Amino acid sequence: MSKTMIEKLLAVNHPLPEMRFEGSSFEAGKYMARWTLENYPFYPWYLGEAVQNWSAPPECTLNLYKKYAPWVLEFYRGMLGELHELHFDPDVPPPPLPEQKIPGENECTSFSLAPELCVGNAPLSGQTKDTGIISMDLYIVLNMHLTDGPSMLKLAYPGELCGYGMHDNGMTLFRNNLKSTAEGSGIPGLIFALLSLCTGSVQTAGKIALEYGVGGMGNYLLSDLEDACSFETNAGGVEIIPRRDGIQVHTNHPLGASTLPYEYTKDAPRPANSRFREELMNKALRRLDRPVTPEMLFAAMASHNEDPKKESVCRHGNEEGTAPCTTAAVVADPVNRKLYVTRGLPCMGKPTVYTML
Repeated sequence: MSKTMIEKLLAVNHPLPEMRFEGSSFEAGKYMARWTLENYPFYPWYLGEAVQNWSAPPECTLNLYKKYAPWVLEFYRGMLGELHELHFDPDVPPPPLPEQKIPGENECTSFSLAPELCVGNAPLSGQTKDTGIISMDLYIVLNMHLTDGPSMLKLAYPGELCGYGMHDNGMTLFRNNLKSTAEGSGIPGLIFALLSLCTGSVQTAGKIALEYGVGGMGNYLLSDLEDACSFETNAGGVEIIPRRDGIQVHTNHPLGASTLPYEYTKDAPRPANSRFREELMNKALRRLDRPVTPEMLFAAMASHNEDPKKESVCRHGNEEGTAPCTTAAVVADPVNRKLYVTRGLPCMGKPTVYTML
């Protein structure tokens, strides 16, 4: 059988570039701005977003971050100051990407397993990243130890602080597109996502989400060392989906009573495919021997489906590279401070293991 373009591309699984930093939050922000512009000048998207979101954040955002994560304010103070020194203009259109992004939405599969199911009683969580193939040239591993803030280890895009991974308080965060007809209102989704990682518990993050609302339409699968929940948000408000039987899986359709009525169903067969991937991943996780190891989770993320009309968890795209494919797979082990990542398909090789500074 002939290989698809992505299989040819991933005959050898290469480690991702790693941005490592130790120091203060202020200096970390400066370093990220400089590092991103030096290494990824063609992708300043997250730097422009930082200028938009953190130049004059709303009072509500300021107060929440002052309470739960004052280091973030220092981080962006450093980043914005450095961007000014480097004459960065967020309104200037960026250079064209080496490859154009494909049309369509990112459609990822996230999951979380309770401590009692995992080796060493250490909870595990993660996700596939299903995107256009250009993402494989953009992913980095963000590994920072802040003297006035947390240590963190995440899969990220250049210039991104939120990312997909963990802080040293035991919190992990993974997230999905939630296909919906209309957005929710409240704290912007990525602002909430980063804040939730800093709270120290799923319960605290839930209280914030319900009190202030979360804007946009998305799913945020948040885990601490004992609990995990999916926070869905769209025009129906915030719906908190608890973990059941120690396993949580979320794809791209809403599950909650308040969010489900706003599901976008016109682009069939996507809704059916999302439900099928959720079922496929649930079955794969429940078939794993106990205790589950991080490596075993990559076997679950490598689940394939023989029916070409239905999506697999591990998606190979097409020969032309015009369809979404699994461009990364990641597992976070917060107890042992390790992040396991494959650049590309989880079925193509062993993950690279990164250790938190």
